[in-house]
Amino acid sequence: MSNKKNDDYQLAGPPPKTTFKQFLYNPSTKEVLGRTAKSWFQILVFYVVLYAFLAGFFGLLMFVFFKTLETDRPKWTQKDSLIGNNPGMGFRPMHPDTDVLLLEFDKNNAEDLKLWKKNVNDFLAPYKNSTKTADNMCDYTTRTEAPKTCYFQIPVMTNCTEANSYGFADGNPCVFLKMNKIFGWEPKPYTYEEIQSGVTEEKVDLNMPELLKNNVVELGQINGQVDLARKKIVENNVWVSCYSPEKESSEVTWTYDGYSNDAKKGESAFDDRYPIMGFPSFYYPYTQQSGYLSPFVVVQFFNLPKGVEVKMSCQLWAKGITIDRQRRLGMTNIEIKSK
Repeated sequence: MSNKKNDDYQLAGPPPKTTFKQFLYNPSTKEVLGRTAKSWFQILVFYVVLYAFLAGFFGLLMFVFFKTLETDRPKWTQKDSLIGNNPGMGFRPMHPDTDVLLLEFDKNNAEDLKLWKKNVNDFLAPYKNSTKTADNMCDYTTRTEAPKTCYFQIPVMTNCTEANSYGFADGNPCVFLKMNKIFGWEPKPYTYEEIQSGVTEEKVDLNMPELLKNNVVELGQINGQVDLARKKIVENNVWVSCYSPEKESSEVTWTYDGYSNDAKKGESAFDDRYPIMGFPSFYYPYTQQSGYLSPFVVVQFFNLPKGVEVKMSCQLWAKGITIDRQRRLGMTNIEIKSK
């Protein structure tokens, strides 16, 4: 009598062994690499359909994505973007190693001077190569309309020249300050009366440093009297000042270097040259104009102590600009060390 239960659960034996040659092609089963022609055809069709679907789906997503983008501007700007609508500042020169923020130099070291001079020359090269035409000249009397690109001419510098390695050869380094570019942002400068009184129209104290305040007030005058042309300059600038946040740097002094290079005589019969202490509003808004070059302000530092790391902060002055040292909004920190 047979054992039915054992017959039902009888395990099949191992498959017959095949050689590698039979794996490549088995004449008895007509299989190639373990599959028949029909099986290979089915799997090929499956993967063709699968990847065609994935490629089509990906292409559709990319089509929809690019349809939502604009070619001439970012999708998210100002307060809707990660950058926000509060500009900060950057400075040049910077160390070739981007991880090093300290401007460390030795005025008696030729290699040091060569390094920093080359750094500044590289920064100024685009400005020197920029073309000045009648169409790209802007001034305080006319408003710039996008997409016009305003020509920025390098100021006439007295101390910060290539001949003395931009102040590094004298131990008084020059730093070039630039506002960060924010698409579509327009500055709102203070009026002359607000700067002179130290209080805004909204009854908020400016707390502007006396050095900057006095320079700006003086800029708007000729022989002690307010001049309309100079007042126009004052009311169309985002001003810059520097200060020392630490006592160790309190002996360090600084000054602006660089004057406008308009030597023409105006209606008031005075020399139109004036110190560059801020960023003219007619260079804004930035809208990715072709050939756009940011304006810059040149400051020079004096009385740097030997072998001591000096920390200086420079900040912007205009309405709507918040100063936040932690997030570096509206300002920048500069660290300098003279060996």
